Amino acid sequence: MVATTRSKSRRKTHPSSKPSKQTKTKKVKQPPFATTPYQKIAILSLFFSTVSAVWYLGHTSSNEQSPEPILLVLAYGWITAVSTGLGVVPFLFTTQQLSQRWLGAANAIAAGMMLTASGTLAFEGFHAENDQDRLYWGISCAQRMSGGFLLGIAFIILIKWLLDADDIGVGELQGADAKRALLVMAVMTLHSFAEGVGIGVAFSGEEEGHELGTFIALSLAIHNVPEGLAVAVVLIPRGVSLISTAGWSIFSSLPQPLVAIPVFLFVSAAIPWLPVGLGFASGAMLYVALFELLPEASHLINAPTTVTLTAVSSAVMVVLQNAARVPVA
Repeated sequence: MVATTRSKSRRKTHPSSKPSKQTKTKKVKQPPFATTPYQKIAILSLFFSTVSAVWYLGHTSSNEQSPEPILLVLAYGWITAVSTGLGVVPFLFTTQQLSQRWLGAANAIAAGMMLTASGTLAFEGFHAENDQDRLYWGISCAQRMSGGFLLGIAFIILIKWLLDADDIGVGELQGADAKRALLVMAVMTLHSFAEGVGIGVAFSGEEEGHELGTFIALSLAIHNVPEGLAVAVVLIPRGVSLISTAGWSIFSSLPQPLVAIPVFLFVSAAIPWLPVGLGFASGAMLYVALFELLPEASHLINAPTTVTLTAVSSAVMVVLQNAARVPVA
């Protein structure tokens, strides 16, 4: 009788444990604008740096004296990097919890954007030099781009092998989601290296360097917004907060100002590597889009929807790139 009474009491108390599980689940969900002390410091630093860059550019444009070239390159490079964080803006109007179908749709959209970016990078890599017959190290521009393309694919395969662990974590993400987020962040960061080279080369012109560099930087700033959106549609549906996503988007573009300055100072040594960098980023993007994002998208949603969303997002990316007239993607 005692055993029977105990078993009944266990059965009675079992349903009462469900609300506690629901309470724990609600606690795990973070508000979209929840910030840690470190994030608050980072936000203040970003705000101060951006305001300083905008003030310097406005001050130099109204001043008759020629600006300091290095500071000019740094200011424009910083503006292009910060603009990537604007990719999270569409998610400011989404308050509902995102479902698995939305995760599949987000993967398809991100894949379309990355496929377009990969094709643009390859095209720019083939035409990175006006003189196609000119050889560096006995290798033509097209051959250097092709070699960089293969190296980009090999690099992503190596990264996947190194990340082959179940306990890997990135911020709020764990396991397979963290791996895929790291791969997307890796290719976007590599892509920014090529953009930083483009900014530095554009500002190095002796006669029209200032005007051309300004045009390239502002075009890349517009171009970086959909790239930030490509990062956001991968991270936010997996549970990353808006603040963290904006930070990761900006982080992926930090190579632009950091690379632009040394390229500006040593442009003659950097030009031969531009086709290699463009090809490297193109191959890495293509691999992640085809073998990471699209397979998961087709698994979460049906294949026709995946193809449709990928094609639409790719077409929108082409329109945005043509509108911005970005000469180096």
